[in-house]
Amino acid sequence: VIIGGGHMISVIDKDVNIDSGKVHISTGGGALLLFLSGEKLPALEALSMSVGMRHDKSGS
Repeated sequence: VIIGGGHMISVIDKDVNIDSGKVHISTGGGALLLFLSGEKLPALEALSMSVGMRHDKSGS
């Protein structure tokens, strides 16, 4: 189960029987929708580039 956005989280009743190991709650509703639709997110792109640069410097 994926729950996205602050408004959606506010309407979820705590009594809903959902296995907590199978739930991801994201407060970034718009960003979550963009990510799930395959859009590139600038922050994730920057992190990916940073990891690549670090990997190149270590020679691994």
